[in-house]
Amino acid sequence: MTDDKTENTDDSVIKTALDRFKCLEDLNDENYKRGEEDVEFVLGDQWPEQIKNERLSQGRPCLTENRLLPFVHQVVNQIRQARPAIRPKPVDDAADVETADILAGIIRNIETVSDAESVYDRAAYNAVSAGIGWIRIVTDYADQDSFEQEIRIEEVMNPFSVYLDPDGEYGFVFDDMDKDDFEAAYPNAKAEGFELNDKHASWLQDDKVRIAEYYYKDYETKTLVEWSGGIQMENVISYSEDVPEGAEIIQERTVEIPKIKYCKLTAAEVLEETEVLGNFIPLVPVKGFETWADGKCQLYSLIHQAKDPQMMFNFWKTASTEVIALQPKAPFIGAKGQFKSNPRAWQNANRENYPFLEYDMVIDPKSGVPAPPPQRQAPPSSTGAQLQEAMAAADGIKASLGMYDASLGNQTNDISGKAIIARQMEGDNATFHFIDNLSTAMKKVGRILIDLIPKVYTERRILRILGEDGTEEMVPINQPYAKNENGDRVPLGQGMQMAGVFDLKAGKYDVVVEVGPAYATKRQEAANALIEIARVRPELLDVAGDILIKSLDVPHAQELADRIRATMDPALLGEDLEAKRLQMMTQGMQQLEQRLAETQAALDAKKNNQAFENQLEAKKLELEAQKTQADIAKTMADIEKIKTETQAQIPAEVMQDLASAITDLNARTIDIEGAFDAFLSAQEMEGATGEPV
Repeated sequence: MTDDKTENTDDSVIKTALDRFKCLEDLNDENYKRGEEDVEFVLGDQWPEQIKNERLSQGRPCLTENRLLPFVHQVVNQIRQARPAIRPKPVDDAADVETADILAGIIRNIETVSDAESVYDRAAYNAVSAGIGWIRIVTDYADQDSFEQEIRIEEVMNPFSVYLDPDGEYGFVFDDMDKDDFEAAYPNAKAEGFELNDKHASWLQDDKVRIAEYYYKDYETKTLVEWSGGIQMENVISYSEDVPEGAEIIQERTVEIPKIKYCKLTAAEVLEETEVLGNFIPLVPVKGFETWADGKCQLYSLIHQAKDPQMMFNFWKTASTEVIALQPKAPFIGAKGQFKSNPRAWQNANRENYPFLEYDMVIDPKSGVPAPPPQRQAPPSSTGAQLQEAMAAADGIKASLGMYDASLGNQTNDISGKAIIARQMEGDNATFHFIDNLSTAMKKVGRILIDLIPKVYTERRILRILGEDGTEEMVPINQPYAKNENGDRVPLGQGMQMAGVFDLKAGKYDVVVEVGPAYATKRQEAANALIEIARVRPELLDVAGDILIKSLDVPHAQELADRIRATMDPALLGEDLEAKRLQMMTQGMQQLEQRLAETQAALDAKKNNQAFENQLEAKKLELEAQKTQADIAKTMADIEKIKTETQAQIPAEVMQDLASAITDLNARTIDIEGAFDAFLSAQEMEGATGEPV
């Protein structure tokens, strides 16, 4: 009974999947056929098949000078230089900016681990060249030895292998496998014997088996209830099963909770079946030029409207080349019979150089006059019209794309830099919708990730997050945290003071997408700007020299910046606690050095006093002063070492040792001063009474 029920359920899933697949196939057929043609065209297949076959059968050339591929690269590389970045934003009172920053760091880590730059680049290239690209989000185990799940962003190489319902209710990712590969991967699965009709003809292939990953939404009906939490508590909103018995119901309504089901299937059976996390089908389209025509969505690539000018250009360049190539092959014209005696020489006259050619004399039977000797016909000449038409076709390509020479960096007639920039901006504006469509897609990717992150990372974990500049930090999530002496966030332990908690399930977050240069580019631009400002106002280096040095891409820039910070006024450093500690220690050392100098001066003065003859005490004080000076030198060396590690991990024991050293130095300096005072008092009494004390 169970097996029959399962089989019937599988049959129902397969039938529904096939019908839905057919619906999406019909909906996208025109777009995908046009996209496949555009991809082949932009890669060089630019002659109509019939004309190409006719010319090749006649031994005539079909030349292609591909002017479109550089335009595609121009738009795609422009996107690479200004990658959109996902930024979570809090939208309710339960969310906060700090948690939004943590979410942003988690997303950057997911992108880094997934090599998402390649994913976005592939999707952008497919959108530009084919009119549609795709981004896919999946979850999988972190590694072979773990039960923890991780989120990954995956690349879709073939944009025509994905179908998605416009309402986001279901979608497919399919692959046509060779039968041998299918049987090796699924030895117990059926590879043939599908009972399909012509409606599902795309699933019927003699040497291949179509495998489809099928996502669809299934809904669970629940009752959402707002109930009173008591006189001193706010009202609570939860599902009916979580409402305590006897609670006062304020209002309620029925809601449909989506669940994402996943199947891997052939037209004969279901191979895998599970439920995936999240509320969205994890397939995101990146569209090219989108419009609405004939009652449905139409997608176009960048180069679609420029195909005719490109074909015209190829035709006129081929015609001109063909004419020029035929010039040394102009035929000889002569009377019938003049080539009879030496036909081979005359046949090879266009390929071999003969010193002379003999011909047969032919007499006109009517007039009796000999026919003139054979004459070579004038070769066909290329006309200026062909060149003019080729140039017009080249201009037509640029006009169709809205991108002119300035956009490609070619020399133009524009003289001023402002005019050149204006022409470049015209080209950028003509293709900006491709960048904007990628940003729209990445906003959807961000929303899927924001939805998935609290569902995947549910337990107490230590996650790596990445800053905008690529710096790494390990952050405890879904648990209280404290800050250690270095300011790092660590899990709350015994005796620690709680600093907060990152509850990824609390609050609602939306997503914005920022388009601009990468962080490294912006850092270099900032460095250049600071250098220019410093030339005008050199005093800027006194207040921002560390920032300037840190932004330079040179060896030891961070170390040099740290040393500069350690010498700056603490008032300029804001909340940089470590830098302030070093400043205070440095000031303490300066005070100690000053007091030691005063002590040494007093010692020298007493040595010169004839009344100060006690060599033993003087020697003792001198040795004590030397030892104190050595300790100070050692402490200063330790401080210099710490200065180079500002804003790095400074162990607590190092800071304690330094503080103890300074305390000891203070005490020992006081002891020296006390010894001087006692000795001076004794000398004064001896001078007054004349008796030793």
